[in-house]
Amino acid sequence: MIEYVVPAIIFVLVMAALLGLIIFLSCKCLVDQSVPWIIFSGILVFVIAVAVIAAGFKSEDDWDHYSVDHHCKAVAHTSGTSSYGMMSNGKYGMLYTPGKTTYACDGGETFTR
Repeated sequence: MIEYVVPAIIFVLVMAALLGLIIFLSCKCLVDQSVPWIIFSGILVFVIAVAVIAAGFKSEDDWDHYSVDHHCKAVAHTSGTSSYGMMSNGKYGMLYTPGKTTYACDGGETFTR
């Protein structure tokens, strides 16, 4: 289990550092209003967005490998539901809850995805 926790902690720390850098560069752009800083900040935000999306795909691959290595089997599934209700802004709208599958793995571990 620790092999999945440590990369997650490192990922969160790197994202926090990058968020701090983005905030710093945004303030620098507002104060200086120079084109090079604005272009550099825009490129940095784009690179971070691509990295976050790529990390999401990698985590799906990690689950695939983990589920095979630990013989995970689907034991329960709930289908997605949609309903109408009040949103947090006070307006009515459609609410969707995606379906979830619960897996039982070796060692008694259960995961819901």
